[in-house]
Amino acid sequence: MATPDKIPADRKSSIPKPAEARLESLGISLTETSPALSALITAVSTQCNVPISLITLLDENTQWHKSRLGIEQTSVPINQSFCVHAVEDNNTLCIPDALQDERFRENPLVKADPGIRAYAGVPIRLREGPPIGAICAISTSPKEWSDKDVALLQSLSLAASKILELEANEKKLADLSVELDLQLERSSLFSFYFEKLQEGIVIQDEESNILEANPAAARALSLTLSQLLGKDSYDPDWRIFQPNGTPLAPENQPSNIALRTGKPVWNVVLGVELPDKSQRWISINSQPIFKDGSERPFRTATTFMDVTEKREQEIELIRKTEELSRAAAKAEAASAAKSAFLANMSHELRTPLNGIVGVASVLGDTELTSRQQDIVQLIKTSGEALGKLLNDTLDLSQIEAAQFELYQTPFNLLEEIEAATNLFRIAASQKNLDFEVDTNKVTCKQIIGDAARIRQIVSNLIANAVKFTDNGTIRIRIRSSESPYSLGYCILSVLIVDTGIGISRDQKANLFERFQQGDITIRRKYGGTGLGLSISQELAQAMNGRISVRSIPGKGS
Repeated sequence: MATPDKIPADRKSSIPKPAEARLESLGISLTETSPALSALITAVSTQCNVPISLITLLDENTQWHKSRLGIEQTSVPINQSFCVHAVEDNNTLCIPDALQDERFRENPLVKADPGIRAYAGVPIRLREGPPIGAICAISTSPKEWSDKDVALLQSLSLAASKILELEANEKKLADLSVELDLQLERSSLFSFYFEKLQEGIVIQDEESNILEANPAAARALSLTLSQLLGKDSYDPDWRIFQPNGTPLAPENQPSNIALRTGKPVWNVVLGVELPDKSQRWISINSQPIFKDGSERPFRTATTFMDVTEKREQEIELIRKTEELSRAAAKAEAASAAKSAFLANMSHELRTPLNGIVGVASVLGDTELTSRQQDIVQLIKTSGEALGKLLNDTLDLSQIEAAQFELYQTPFNLLEEIEAATNLFRIAASQKNLDFEVDTNKVTCKQIIGDAARIRQIVSNLIANAVKFTDNGTIRIRIRSSESPYSLGYCILSVLIVDTGIGISRDQKANLFERFQQGDITIRRKYGGTGLGLSISQELAQAMNGRISVRSIPGKGS
């Protein structure tokens, strides 16, 4: 037979395992004792005339000394335990001399401190389950255990079980008391919040009868609590309607949908007609409540809050938005009509104007007096200026009316640039300005695009340079190269440098706005409509480009 310090694994697994898990679930401490248990082991030592007495509790690995007398150890390993044999056999165990018992003679508790020689133990049982430990008497010398000793231990074992059960019950009562206090505290807090919340709360049963409601719910519906309690969703006094003004059937109220489907209903806005016939808008959430294990709700908790003011603001906002939309549509129609009118008038005016300029040119080639030549030149100059104004107006009207389009035709870039620059050589020469054009780095020569619009942009920019420069130089540098980003596309760079009056920082901010031309003194001195740069910028942007400016007042741009 194996010695106790070599108990095999299967022997260990047969040891009852109620102790730690079971005793903790009952609320019984493994080591904390009580005066009643101390009195029991004192009686054991006195009546059995032994130096050591114990009440032990066992788990799978340890013998715990719940109450002890004559020994300092609070526990011993299970493979050194004497009590485990009494518990395992569920019977009284008496050993007169451990040195004569093959099971115990090699046990460290026998061979060393405390030097056990004789042992008597009785299992301790609670009302249910296997034994949880033992009450025992231990002698350090051999001892024959009398029937009186055994009877005493058996009697005190019953007493120990009762005391342990009382300890468990006291723990349960203490836990219940704490839980009850928590529940009372929660109930008190719930009642407080239920009463004080500004959001209405209604509890309804599965027949949709209102069981509970807070004051906020009654206030929101202009009722008293007594009037509200007991009502149901089918009460004919309710007048509930949807946002579009149509009545809402009782079965489609959020609480009834939650009852029917078992799913919460969130953020439903409905109108309610109050007893005084006024209307109020409320936002509703309804949550189903289930009993444990049930798939059908037996209650619903519905919360709602007054959103009348917010709803009225939304309606007013919608009304104003619709008014603005109508006004914007009118404005767009008027703008389109204006642009169409301007485009039509520009065309209508251009025909007779071309005739006037043409006749003036022919008349200028005839024999005229000096005075007559001046008059003819004035007619021609005024007509050309008016023609420029009409062209700008036509471009602007086409852009505004979304009738503007770019034409994609093959052309020679150098030829178009030369055509644009040659127009201004004479004007620059008349003002004694140096006029330089550099096209040496134009690599893309034959391209596809809108030649007329490119010429128009370049001409507008050169015209401004000539107009606002009285002394010095005008340099035009043209660069073109294949785009590194888009295969088959050309990047065109036009740099125009003048030594004219320059542009201030404030003037630059509005330079490309329509009808802007620096300040009033510039308009008086140089004339113009302020449309040229704006139209040029829009044309450049239409061709995936842009116009930018750097300038120093008094030094040039």
